[in-house]
Amino acid sequence: MSDKKVPELRFKGFTDDWEQRKLGELIIDISRPIKLEDEELYELVTVKRRNGGIVSRGKFKGKEVLVKSQFQLRTGDYLISKRQVVHGANGIVPKELNGAIVSNEYLVLHGNHFLHINYLAHLSKMPRMYKYFFLSSYGIDIEKLVFNVPDWKRRMINLPCVEEQRKMVNFLDSLDNLLSLQKRKLENWKELKKAYLQQMFPVDGGGVPRLRFANFDGNWSMKNLKGLIKHEIKGRAKAEMMGTASRYLETTYLNGGDVSYVDSIGDVELDDVLILWDGSQAGTVYHGFRGALGSTFKSFRPIDSGEFLYQSLKRNQQLIYDKYRTPNIPHVIKSFSDDFKIFIPLSDEQKMIGVLLKKLDVHINLQEQKIEKINLLKQSYLQKMLI
Repeated sequence: MSDKKVPELRFKGFTDDWEQRKLGELIIDISRPIKLEDEELYELVTVKRRNGGIVSRGKFKGKEVLVKSQFQLRTGDYLISKRQVVHGANGIVPKELNGAIVSNEYLVLHGNHFLHINYLAHLSKMPRMYKYFFLSSYGIDIEKLVFNVPDWKRRMINLPCVEEQRKMVNFLDSLDNLLSLQKRKLENWKELKKAYLQQMFPVDGGGVPRLRFANFDGNWSMKNLKGLIKHEIKGRAKAEMMGTASRYLETTYLNGGDVSYVDSIGDVELDDVLILWDGSQAGTVYHGFRGALGSTFKSFRPIDSGEFLYQSLKRNQQLIYDKYRTPNIPHVIKSFSDDFKIFIPLSDEQKMIGVLLKKLDVHINLQEQKIEKINLLKQSYLQKMLI
């Protein structure tokens, strides 16, 4: 634990030193045993790994609930997993799960008059505190990792007065609420794109989609990938060719990492479709990059719309993983461009579909960036407001 007496950042009006206290002096164990009625429905909950929060496993009749010594929960209870592989899974019971039940494999806690229990929940989300609280508080019991409750209760935490805790909790809760809102928006964008993909591409062997832009009609045609591209190339650039000539198109950069450069010709254009040819994620499809192609990739130069071709492949990403890779050490099969079949409309319709789906991808990416920024902001506040 830190020897600091005050955090770097505080709310106005608070100047007193923080105190160190044992967790066991600050918490109250709650036990609300419940006798299950066979025909009554009960909501059973569990806690997801790390900071995943409390989730419902669904509603079951009493006779279907296969847990022992069930406890009934109330809004604001703090749960910690005692006997699960998910080390230290913990979370606060939300109001929508008030009255749900949980097994005796969880601690059910509240804070006393010195501790706002949500303060403890936020504190545990800091990586260093999570490790201090939970990862070092488990022992081995034959088959399972077991949470060492007495050891955990002896752990020390830094604590301001309850009023300062309350202000901190309200502020951090507001960031969590903002995160939840942005995550819901992200899911809405993803669901919208999923709906368009289902409606704008033919299904079940049919040649006509259910939803089309105005003034387009007629059946789509089925072609193999090879018939939709001008040519394909295997990447030649390697990390040891580091230099300044071309942007290096390799997995780290294509998955959002930092850019690097190599002394190799730029052989990929923005509209080319890229596919990881070798490695554990072989078959992963990319689009919208320009540079020197890494040696574990292939690229396809489209005849018409590269965006449409990319979206057609990407919507079948799992199929590519499942059917078009070699077993053991994964490689995309050599005959992929001959074997993989795609429904296509005429060129103008391809372009319009590609533009629409690209706009949706832009919104999804922007929403993911918002979430990442809020997460980073919250972590920064946690570092500065807690000790």
